[in-house]
Amino acid sequence: MGTGMGKDFTVDAKALSDVADKVQALLSEINGGSGYIAGNAKEFAAASSIGAPLATFWGTADNVFAGAYGDAHAAISLTFAKIEEQLQSIAAAASGTARQYQQQDQASQQHVKQTLASRAI
Repeated sequence: MGTGMGKDFTVDAKALSDVADKVQALLSEINGGSGYIAGNAKEFAAASSIGAPLATFWGTADNVFAGAYGDAHAAISLTFAKIEEQLQSIAAAASGTARQYQQQDQASQQHVKQTLASRAI
């Protein structure tokens, strides 16, 4: 367990690392990295143009419905991109912080062992 600013503050590096893994898994589901999941960013991007299908119905791909869909699609795509960006930041922060606490814990344990060993001599 790492310790922080106050004597009662502790961080479980393993639990924090688990959080980073879960955030990374969520990111993979959203960006399509874990394969097909209906509605993920990769699948949503594939549905970017409905102009051709609407053209068969309306006679032209240039119509108000295709334009409105395109605007909504662009906004949702931007939202997906921002979510992915934030999840990457959260995963990196959690993982990096967990690694720092784990290294600090290992260094503290080694210091205690060395101190006890030197006193035993």
